[in-house]
Amino acid sequence: MFSRQRRKARFLFAISDILLTTLAFEAAYRTRTLLHLERTFYILFPYQLLVLIFTVSAWVLIALWLGIYDRLEAGDPRVILRDAFRQCVYGAVALVLFEFSLRLDLSRPFLVLFTVYAWVLLFLFRLFSGRLAGAIQREFGGPHYVMVAGTGERARKLGEALEDSANYGIRLTGFLATDPVAAPGEIRLASEYKVHPIGELRQLLRERVIDEVIFSVSSEALAQLEDVFLLCDEEGVRTRVAMDFFPHVHSDVYLERLGFTPLLTFSATPHDEIRLLVKRGIDLIIAAAGLIVLLPFMIAVALLVRLTSPGPAIFKQIRCGLNGRRFLFYKFRSMCAGAEFMQAEVMHLSTRKTATKIPEDPRLTRVGRYLRKFSIDEWPQLWNVLKGDMSLVGPRWINIKPGSAAGCACGPALPVCGPCPAAITWILRPGCAWICSTSTTGHWRSTGKSSCAPSPASLPGTVRIRCQQWRRAKHAPFAYTRRSRPRAARYRRATGRPF
Repeated sequence: MFSRQRRKARFLFAISDILLTTLAFEAAYRTRTLLHLERTFYILFPYQLLVLIFTVSAWVLIALWLGIYDRLEAGDPRVILRDAFRQCVYGAVALVLFEFSLRLDLSRPFLVLFTVYAWVLLFLFRLFSGRLAGAIQREFGGPHYVMVAGTGERARKLGEALEDSANYGIRLTGFLATDPVAAPGEIRLASEYKVHPIGELRQLLRERVIDEVIFSVSSEALAQLEDVFLLCDEEGVRTRVAMDFFPHVHSDVYLERLGFTPLLTFSATPHDEIRLLVKRGIDLIIAAAGLIVLLPFMIAVALLVRLTSPGPAIFKQIRCGLNGRRFLFYKFRSMCAGAEFMQAEVMHLSTRKTATKIPEDPRLTRVGRYLRKFSIDEWPQLWNVLKGDMSLVGPRWINIKPGSAAGCACGPALPVCGPCPAAITWILRPGCAWICSTSTTGHWRSTGKSSCAPSPASLPGTVRIRCQQWRRAKHAPFAYTRRSRPRAARYRRATGRPF
């Protein structure tokens, strides 16, 4: 099914859900009133109308949220049964919460009856919706005839997809060969289709009903088919181009215009300007409110940091953000002054191979341990959110290390096979590490900051990377802990490496 037809089908399924949910609501209400139970059940009409409006709205929104309408095309009875059950259960929970919020007294048998009725009606309708759509298309609308230009493997797969959409009135009528000499005479899929030379298209348009032509050819051959596009344009036949020239590119493809120039856009990042604007507005509101509420506590923390250890209260460092933009990152200082220049001396204490994570880091100050434990040191990041360098929710920021080549955040000590991790996280504005719970940073936060070691296989699919495993350097003869000052002194004398 084409995307425009899918949008129309999604709209029609939403209308059917409204009608079936209303029918289930009324049937459950009538059934409950006929049952002679201990308590008499009735709902005044204004409250009944209010509950009905909330119910049908919740059912449709839940279906959109779960993506149910996009899976109905497959027609798998098990998937339809499962999705209808999930939709009705979530809807029943929402209805119970709505009942308690308005202090309504709905009968429990009524709620059970309504949920069961809605589940049965939705399942039965969706199970036979494909046949029903085909019958309506045959009776009240003519079929949609499509030809495919191309005879390769991609064109065959496109033909199979068109055959699978036969219930929605789409009819595959044949194939057009750009190279008639090398093309076969027929292509056999579920049915046999004749292959016509592309030069016969003008005659075919006069002899047959062809509503559109889909071109599934190589990019080199496409440049030579301008006359064919002009012919279809003159005859009023819609043309489409299968944009599968790059099979390994999984970006969203859409058409935009810059003035009078059409631009075919490939985007792997969120590009809905309305949603991005709403997200930015939420970031601004929450960041501003958080700074106002936390300002007295932040002043107290800054004074505490300054009084307990020498050095500035705010730690500043250059980090990488959206599309490689560099910005100044703010945190409360939790380590001794100049700790970033001592990292090479403590790398052997790291418990991770792909990231530096040192439990009981000897560079931490007494106050800094508690600031990190409760993520208080991350509070100044709200200023970065307010400035637009970061977002409340997003991937983990990238730390730019001195001496790294070509802006790569891995540094020379971590060779990488494949894409650099920085190049993957740069496609989104980085998020606050102490707030995120649904992104790459969320893996660190949801499983514990120190207890989790995020391996590349555990990251989300679009952020999954494969790094070469390198042996960890041998531990120093003396391990550092917060109770090991004598050991630290002996280690310093033995190695000559001062902190």
